[in-house]
Amino acid sequence: MSVIWSGITEEGAVVPVQVTEEGKVVAVGDGPQGDYLPITGGELTGDLQVDGDITAVGDIVGGPNPFASGSGYGVRFNSTGAYNFYRGAINIFNATGDNVIFLKSDGNAKFANGQTRISTNGSVTIGLLSATPNISLNSANGSAEFAGDKCGFTSDGELFFTSRGTRYKLFVSQGLVQAEEYTRQMELKEKAEQFIADKRETKPSEPQDGVTSDNDNA
Repeated sequence: MSVIWSGITEEGAVVPVQVTEEGKVVAVGDGPQGDYLPITGGELTGDLQVDGDITAVGDIVGGPNPFASGSGYGVRFNSTGAYNFYRGAINIFNATGDNVIFLKSDGNAKFANGQTRISTNGSVTIGLLSATPNISLNSANGSAEFAGDKCGFTSDGELFFTSRGTRYKLFVSQGLVQAEEYTRQMELKEKAEQFIADKRETKPSEPQDGVTSDNDNA
């Protein structure tokens, strides 16, 4: 149950005023809005301070992201950081504009302004320095690299390391462990050969000449 009162505006117009059972006064007339929003609709310009939680039924779209170099829309929630939802990605920035967390809809992710990355191809890189990460883990083939590619394991499980500025790979010959030079070019060549071999294994076999496949409907 609610009570309807009548009120008079500054211009002398009579408008209804509703008071709910909780004692809340609700304006239901078509009079001027003044500095307040109506129950439904309306537009608010300027800063808004809310003490408590905010729940939105639909999307929340703010102004241009202050930290992005390109176009986009973001929402700044506080003075020490900003959240940006744009083109299937979630960006979280700190106060200085560093992209501390970046999540993409395709499964890729970056943390600490790109210093740590997780890729959909099954690789994890930590401590990215220019083009060479401090730690690189590849779950697709099981290889791992550490200290900026100075040591690690190949996809075949072989160990390579660096000594006095030269990279070596261990191998066993006649029961003895020996080391041979293992340059970056040799590593790339091995990876290319392994990639070609994997492609050949997954390629469907072609039918032999003179042999036709069975067809029950023939």
